[in-house]
Amino acid sequence: MLKTYITNNGVCPIWKVSVSVEGWYGKQDSDHWSFLYAVCPIIANSKLPVSKQDAKYKLMRCNDDHNCPLYKEFQPTITELI
Repeated sequence: MLKTYITNNGVCPIWKVSVSVEGWYGKQDSDHWSFLYAVCPIIANSKLPVSKQDAKYKLMRCNDDHNCPLYKEFQPTITELI
C-alpha cells in the first residue's frame, strides 16, 4: 500500500512543548487517502530505552493520545489536492 503523511504542528497540551504529529494515510484510489495512524514524537520517544531517548522529550509520557487535539485534527479521508 502506498502511504503518505501530513503534519500537525502545535503545543502538547500535557507538556506544553512544541511538537509535530505525523498523520499517516494509505492510498485508497486515484483521488482518496484514508487515515491509518498518527505518530507523536513524545509517545514514540517514550517507547525507547531512556539511554536512547531524545533529550528534548526525555522521560515525557502520554497516555491520552485519543483525546489529544493534535490527533483529532486529522481527517478520516483526504484527497490528493492536499
